[in-house]
Amino acid sequence: MSQENVEIVRRIYELFAGNWAGGDSWEASLPDFADPDIHIDMTRRVINPASYDGYEGIRRVREEVREVWEEWSTRAERLIDAGDSVVVIETQRGRGANSGLEVAGDRWASIWELRDGRITLFSGYHPVEEALEAVGLREEPPAP
Repeated sequence: MSQENVEIVRRIYELFAGNWAGGDSWEASLPDFADPDIHIDMTRRVINPASYDGYEGIRRVREEVREVWEEWSTRAERLIDAGDSVVVIETQRGRGANSGLEVAGDRWASIWELRDGRITLFSGYHPVEEALEAVGLREEPPAP
């Protein structure tokens, strides 16, 4: 099941095409990939730490991203099978909506927990090592 979870998370990254500030074509797919009671934990963010619940929480996260960023993308560098969880090491890029400020190349990690093929928990981490520790890994495993 855990490799299946890795593939589900990979498809979610493809669905978003890495662009959290982009179009709304993904919304019809919410029930396919997210549990109605999904919990999004972004409390480790420096700016606007918060948590969100349910489909409305997903919409709020995207709305907040759109308010600040003209463009915001997340590229999955690596997906790590961590038993009941999937750790995604990612690179983020963005351009401010009003400032035009560009941010690029910062490595983050996220932990995705799934039940019955749908996301129940998404947690963002920075630095990457904190996410690895949270799932019991001491360091990033070697690439396959």
